Amino acid sequence: MKMDPRCAIIAEKCERYGSLVTSVTEGVIARVLREEGAPYTLCITDYKILSAVAAAMDSTVSMTEIARQLCLHPSSATRRVRHLAECGLVIKEQDENDDRRYFLSLTGEGVRLLGCIDSALLAGTERMYAAITDEELQAVSSFMDKCVGYLSDALDRQRG
Repeated sequence: MKMDPRCAIIAEKCERYGSLVTSVTEGVIARVLREEGAPYTLCITDYKILSAVAAAMDSTVSMTEIARQLCLHPSSATRRVRHLAECGLVIKEQDENDDRRYFLSLTGEGVRLLGCIDSALLAGTERMYAAITDEELQAVSSFMDKCVGYLSDALDRQRG
């Protein structure tokens, strides 16, 4: 694909950063599961589903809403939620008014395990970013905001 070399550099760095974040996150999840003696494995998508369900705990959240929120194909979301239910981390409750619709909630074990994973991820990222100054973070953030703004404008022009 032909593009301005500056764009190619940024796209490559962002893709590499995203890939590394995924790998590190999955490594932390695996370590926490080992430490907890969990008899199952979880992937980053499972973690994102648990987090999304936890964020919606004050209200009901459907599988469709979770799939949409996380940009997952409904069949993928169904498989992952089935796995989480088999692990005892989520409960699927059928909607009384629509037997095709399910609401999700975390079990006590799901809440506890998500807390362990979140704590481990926070500790790890705090260590990783300890050497980054506030000024460096602000510079990167401002730069990325500018790039995102330009791309959003270009997309709006395309949609016309």
